[in-house]
Amino acid sequence: MSYHQYYEFLALDRALTATELAEVRKISSRASVSATRFAVAYDYGDLKADPDEMLERWFDLHLYRSPNLRRVLVKVPAKCLPSNVAETYGVDEVQLFSGDGDQLTVAWQVEDDSGDWVDDEDAGSEAAELVPVRAALLRGELWPLYLGWLSDQDLPDDRDDDDDDDDDEDDEEAQPPVPAGLSATDPVCRAFAAFVGVDHDLLAAVAEYSRPATGPEEQGAVVAWLAEQPAAAKDAALAQILLGTTGEALPELRQQLAHWRTTQVSATQASPSLASLMQRASALAAERICAESARAARERAAHLAGIASQAKELWTRALELRESRASSDLQFIVRTLLALRDAADHHGTRAEFDRFLAVYVAPLSPTRALHRRLVEDRLLPKGRW
Repeated sequence: MSYHQYYEFLALDRALTATELAEVRKISSRASVSATRFAVAYDYGDLKADPDEMLERWFDLHLYRSPNLRRVLVKVPAKCLPSNVAETYGVDEVQLFSGDGDQLTVAWQVEDDSGDWVDDEDAGSEAAELVPVRAALLRGELWPLYLGWLSDQDLPDDRDDDDDDDDDEDDEEAQPPVPAGLSATDPVCRAFAAFVGVDHDLLAAVAEYSRPATGPEEQGAVVAWLAEQPAAAKDAALAQILLGTTGEALPELRQQLAHWRTTQVSATQASPSLASLMQRASALAAERICAESARAARERAAHLAGIASQAKELWTRALELRESRASSDLQFIVRTLLALRDAADHHGTRAEFDRFLAVYVAPLSPTRALHRRLVEDRLLPKGRW
């Protein structure tokens, strides 16, 4: 048992029946339960059921959070993900595969030593953000598996020049191909990358090797695949779409498409080495930091220009409040004078600011609260002005 645990389960393909809902309600009297969701948090207790069994029987996605572990499991039809494809992205610590019969479960788990606790509301919204990850697997997209694999790697900060060339070749041969659909700007990819511990710069580096999952090339390939499928199966699936009915034709066709799409990721696609990815991520991080610094400088310059343009009005207002004892007025004066000082420094008019300040503080006794505040904020030196 661990302190501070959060469990959430989502039913995505179908809602629970009344009988199933009654069974789920028996698990915990404190849980939030509906026909599509079960969520409960414990401070000093534990779930009175096996989470894996709950996922197998009733749900399609499970999220678990504790101060030192985060875990998400999704259940998909086994036809969507051939075992040989799963093995390509298989890892020991972060990403695990298990299945029995027609269903396959993919689990991602990441140890988190920060000890930070996530409130129930935040964890719940995170589960909703991860729902599209399962949808991507159902479409035959493998980028969640690649991110899980990448998260489990021992990523080098740099590469020793004396490394053996054979070791380098073995390292590159071990890399699985980068699948379509990885994007550093897509909110789903970003959320899942953060969940499994892949930082944004590394995600951006990998994304450069990935083509869009719904781009013209992918669409053309799907159209070509669809043309080869039996007309009866396609017509039955189309009828379900047009009539809004349920049945096996559309899910079956989708599973076949997902199966086919997963098999199209081959060694002919980009398989960048870990060293090259880290080098590119470092370059992107430097570019990002430089751009952020430049943007912050522009924003600060614009802010200080605005302060300078209002200097007369601000000095007048500060003078009007000089005799006030109200705490809010003192705070306003200090904030205003600090802003005026920074604007003067930025525009090279500090001498003028110092003259105005000398006149402003001349009537103030060192025992006045305002004088003490100006000293504390280093607008005035210690001692008398």
